[in-house]
Amino acid sequence: MDTNEVLINSIENVKQLIDNSIMMLRDLDRELSKFGFEPINGNALATETSKSIHQSSSQYATFFPQYMGRPYALKADMDTQKVKKIIFINIQIYHAEYTQLAPSLISSIIILPETSATIKNEIKSWWVKNIVFEYSNFEDLKKNGEINEIIDESQYKNIFWCNDLVKFVDQQSIAHEAKKLVDVFNSVS
Repeated sequence: MDTNEVLINSIENVKQLIDNSIMMLRDLDRELSKFGFEPINGNALATETSKSIHQSSSQYATFFPQYMGRPYALKADMDTQKVKKIIFINIQIYHAEYTQLAPSLISSIIILPETSATIKNEIKSWWVKNIVFEYSNFEDLKKNGEINEIIDESQYKNIFWCNDLVKFVDQQSIAHEAKKLVDVFNSVS
């Protein structure tokens, strides 16, 4: 294989990773909707990208998104404008500080310090990425679906677990993850 073929294959692999991640998030949308959840930001994906000529691959905002995420709330809570906790799913493709990071699915429940009437305006696309990789030391966290709990400086309670993306191989594994999210959501206050 010559150098051009290697580059072409690398680009195709990245495109496939992005496409599969988006399909996985769509599947999680569908599964969570069965339990009354809907995406807070509609069809938008939470990402962090940059279009600056001064960007580098080692900074948080780069042309290639390091993560994509989807926050969800119960439709009934959004209708009454009384959201106290949300589900936030994050697919972390890479992180500049962790060069050996395998692409990961981070499932989380975030409990707000106070009920929000305007959750869409309050939510930040980087919340989960920040808690897992910048507020915490990722190497010290429990992995393989074990639950971590962190209360940040703003008093948001973050309950989350991390799994390698390759663990999710079929619809059943995605449905199982959605059910775990809902079960944890329902068990915390």
